[in-house]
Formats: sequence, structure tokens, C-alpha cells
Amino acid sequence: MSGCVVAPRLSTRQIRAVVRLVKGEVDREELDRIAGSTNSPDIVRQLRRKGIGINMQRIDALDRDGRACWFGRYSLTPNGRLAVQQWGWSA
Repeated sequence: MSGCVVAPRLSTRQIRAVVRLVKGEVDREELDRIAGSTNSPDIVRQLRRKGIGINMQRIDALDRDGRACWFGRYSLTPNGRLAVQQWGWSA
């Protein structure tokens, strides 16, 4: 079976995160809600270990008290998108 790419085994949280990432960039808080976790950066780390390229853009913001802070915005890299598409997943 030349050219066949086998998808890695993913948890349900990882699957929900990948399904959302296929649709486009997503902020950390939204990814937490979608994945069903309060630690989506760890889910992203796990997915990267499985070979899914994911970018993280640092977005400057202000918290509710007006203090400077930042949050992550995630998106698939071109290679990450290609890997997911080779598994038969697409938007």
C-alpha cells in the first residue's frame, strides 16, 4: 500500500482539537472549551509529538483589570494540514 498514511491514535480531546484546527485558527480559550479541557496547550503539545505541525501566535491583550497579558492562537502549519488531509480529514 504505497502512499497510505496511517493516522496516529488520538484521544477524544485530541480529535476535537484537530477537527477545530482543520477549520482554521483558534484562540486558546475556545480550544479549551472545544477539547473539553482547561489545558489545551498540553493537548497541542501532545498533537505535535504525534507529528501534527501546529503554530502558536502570541497575541497581546489586556486582562479585565487593564493589565498587559497575552494568549495563544493556534493554527495548523502547512505540513500539519497536509498530514491531517492525508488521514482523510478535511474542513
